[in-house]
Amino acid sequence: MIAFFQKRPLILALFSILQILHAQNVIINEAVQEGQAQNSKTPFLSTTVSAKITYKSESSSSSLLHFDSARKAIFSGSLIDFLTKIFSDQQVYDLKIIGVNIFDDQIVHNGQYDQGTTVGHQEGQAGEMVGYGNQPVTLSFSMVISAEYTSEIQMDTISSETFRKMLIHVCDKFQSHLLRYMQEETGDPYFMDVESIVLGEFDKVEGDAGKRGGQAAIEKEEMSAETMHVASIVAIVVGGIMFTVLSFATIKYYQKEKELKAARWRSKEMGSLHPTRPSSIKSSLAVVDDYSFNPSDSINGFNTNISFYKDNRENPKRAFPRYLRDDDEEIAFSSVNFMDNPNYKNPNDEETGSPFVLPELATPRTIFPDRGAVAAPMSYTEELRHLPQQHVFAPPGKIGVAIDVLNGQPVVHKVRKGSPLEKMLQPNDVIMAIDDEDMSCMSAADVTSKMVRRMDRVRKITFVRRPLEL
Repeated sequence: MIAFFQKRPLILALFSILQILHAQNVIINEAVQEGQAQNSKTPFLSTTVSAKITYKSESSSSSLLHFDSARKAIFSGSLIDFLTKIFSDQQVYDLKIIGVNIFDDQIVHNGQYDQGTTVGHQEGQAGEMVGYGNQPVTLSFSMVISAEYTSEIQMDTISSETFRKMLIHVCDKFQSHLLRYMQEETGDPYFMDVESIVLGEFDKVEGDAGKRGGQAAIEKEEMSAETMHVASIVAIVVGGIMFTVLSFATIKYYQKEKELKAARWRSKEMGSLHPTRPSSIKSSLAVVDDYSFNPSDSINGFNTNISFYKDNRENPKRAFPRYLRDDDEEIAFSSVNFMDNPNYKNPNDEETGSPFVLPELATPRTIFPDRGAVAAPMSYTEELRHLPQQHVFAPPGKIGVAIDVLNGQPVVHKVRKGSPLEKMLQPNDVIMAIDDEDMSCMSAADVTSKMVRRMDRVRKITFVRRPLEL
């Protein structure tokens, strides 16, 4: 507590200093605001008006081209004196006209501005210009009229627009006085041919401003045209993209429809092969015979009345699986020699002549010729061609059939259990053709390769089952 009371004078001194600084800031801010308020008020006033000097029709046109800087100064001084006299005779506005600046002066002929005849830039060239005859000609120009307040009380009480309307009203009301004042005070013969002097609202279309307005309109039109070009380009690009997308979709749709049509045609073709049977897995197991054969006949005592395993096809023991195992390969090469089997017998057939013999890769041999036969022995391949051929249709996918070669001809070595061709093909059946393509005298690998390459479709397998000797 003692230390606090000892420091109290120091705290009070600091607080007093802060109060003094705050008061000084308030005074400075008030002074700044007052200065800004005073600076915001200006003792000057200005506005822009347009003026037209119309010349008498019988006046010489060459005189119009002499409105040079000297005559502009004469006109400005006379107008200042005239307006000063007007404002000094009234008690409402404390204004004094201090300056008139002329710019953008052009000659108006028949209501149109003459290009290249700006009088302020044609000094010394009057003799070179073509006259206008007795047609009315007007000199048009713009002016900036400046004034000064003579009383601080009225500062900023008159706007620029109000000042302009006031000048136009005064000049219109005292137009005749203004014209007479110009002619008498100046004493210049140039103003003797003047018919009227009229002040009006500043028209931005006139003079260079009009040119700028026309140029702005042209630029706007060019921008509009450019915008239309850009819009056209965008529309073309979008249309091209949409056309490409629609074309691609149409092509894909056509390809899809073509594939579906091919699939329906394939299903219809498979159904037409077995019209009497319902569409099922067993429909692909049917055996079709395309040969004419009399079951009562026999060849050299061999019974050729074969049942074609109808019972097995009608009542299969089991349905073949949809997919075979990976180890159920179709290629199986057997090392078993069927000729070593003592119970194996090769059948004989009657000798029949054949006008067409396919080339054989295997060596021709005689198959058990009859004793006392005189005719030349028939080759094994020719014998097979004279035996009845049977057909079986294998469904798409693996069929679990192993192929071997016997006597130079591809034969069925084994039919795996669960194969769709189980009970339809048997070991030692000779493969004659696949899809009507001759397979005789081909190796086991070639035949298996043909089956594998056509795995995605129904395959027609033509085979010969050799009759066994009774």
